[in-house]
Amino acid sequence: MKYTPKTEEQLADESLLDDGLYDFEIIDVDDRPSKKGNDMITLKLAVFNNDGTQRHIYDYLVIGNPFGERRLRHAARTCGILDIYNSGNLTAQDFLDKSGRVLLKRQNGTSEYPAPKNIVSDYPAPGDDKPAPPVGPAKDIINDDIPF
Repeated sequence: MKYTPKTEEQLADESLLDDGLYDFEIIDVDDRPSKKGNDMITLKLAVFNNDGTQRHIYDYLVIGNPFGERRLRHAARTCGILDIYNSGNLTAQDFLDKSGRVLLKRQNGTSEYPAPKNIVSDYPAPGDDKPAPPVGPAKDIINDDIPF
């Protein structure tokens, strides 16, 4: 058998999705306190790649954290439950089986979790299909037929 040996980093990197927008469905939810004791909603997303395969990604919406609270509102908007969010009575169960689009980014490993992973950057508004900002230098334009 012939193969190319790979490092742990290469293997982990190959399992990640590229930065960008993806369709998702929420397949599991949980309400429990964060490590610091703040209220938190955990969402398990089935994220669908362009070829139809799916990956599972967890999102932790922590109340008391401005980034988490922004994502909570945006997730509710994307999932069509903004009215429940606005009532102040949103629970994890309200998200179960909802779907939409999610903006994913890659995150390098940390000392606590050494493997790189995909994380939820945001939940864009329905109909907002702007691509993720480019990572690294922009690619050269190949098509010379642009009239301007």
